Amino acid sequence: MVGGLNLGGAIEPVHNALSIAELAMEKGAATLLVPVTARKQINDLSDGMATKLCV
Repeated sequence: MVGGLNLGGAIEPVHNALSIAELAMEKGAATLLVPVTARKQINDLSDGMATKLCV
């Protein structure tokens, strides 16, 4: 799970979701939960990486 909660309960934006996804895959992650606001960044994953990581 990526992203933090602030005291008001809102999810903090993730500015480097692509590099986090790459690191998670290197460490053996099978699933990555990211805030909806990071979906445009995740769309930039290569096809090979996207098939290995269920986002």
